[in-house]
Amino acid sequence: MSVGQQSSTDSAQSEQSSTSATQHEGSASRTALLRNEARHSFPLPVAGDSATQAHAFQLTQFIRGQVIPRLAQAHGLAVSLPSAPISAPIVPAAPSAKDVSDFADLAFQTDSATVVARIEALVASGVSMDRVYLDWVAPAARQLGCDWDADRANFSEVTLGLWRLQQSLHALSPKFQETEKSAATPRRALLVSAPKEQHTLGLFMLSEFFRRAGWEVWSDLPGDYNEVASKVGEEWYDLVGISVGSEVKLEALTTAVTTLRHVSRNPDVVVMVGGPIFVDHPEFAVTAGADFTAQDAPDAVSRGERAVSARTSDHIKR
Repeated sequence: MSVGQQSSTDSAQSEQSSTSATQHEGSASRTALLRNEARHSFPLPVAGDSATQAHAFQLTQFIRGQVIPRLAQAHGLAVSLPSAPISAPIVPAAPSAKDVSDFADLAFQTDSATVVARIEALVASGVSMDRVYLDWVAPAARQLGCDWDADRANFSEVTLGLWRLQQSLHALSPKFQETEKSAATPRRALLVSAPKEQHTLGLFMLSEFFRRAGWEVWSDLPGDYNEVASKVGEEWYDLVGISVGSEVKLEALTTAVTTLRHVSRNPDVVVMVGGPIFVDHPEFAVTAGADFTAQDAPDAVSRGERAVSARTSDHIKR
């Protein structure tokens, strides 16, 4: 081979290597660009389930519609994606303070049918029945109580508003119980308010959550604690829950809890207490001799399940 031919061959090989390197650099550069674009094209989600779900959906759409096709093109690959768009998840926003206030006014100023219609509209928009209870009804009930404390409403008006909320939940109870769990041997709960308590919406909501979790629930308004003691002595209950509205009733509650444990047909009965005073002062539950209190109805069911399971396990060991 002549010197000229060798030089020509070396030049061609050098040009080929240079072209290959340039293509590789271009591919790497495009890949880096796409990665950088994917990293910076979306804001970080704000803490909370709704924001996280929305951000995940946006990121999925971006990767599906932008990143994958462009990476495939950069590497000379063919890619086929479904033509049907991905549906955005329904992520209802939590109610604002004004939303709750307006909902409370609805119960205060209209009727149960109007409240039911509003709840049905919320459910139709994607709000679960759990969230209706916890994010709408419970705060609205507290708002009515605050209106009473601030003399913006009298006792009768507040009672009527709470009654309308409770009637609405009665009407929607079958829908709430659609996902009710079943058990071969369901646990039994006795849920009552302290004697002479006037407002029982919270107790009703608590009963709803226990029933949906598969518990058999007996709930009523006793004339006094002797009625509760008689019921506990005659029938087997795994758990007794007592709702108390004010601190002045704490002493009577403490005496009642001691009596209930003494006369209970179930020697390992679990006692739960609840009400506004225990939300502000959970330590009062220990003072009253109860096993636990809870922040809301789902928490009460979860703690109740664990407490009864632990007592049952200890009883078997003995």
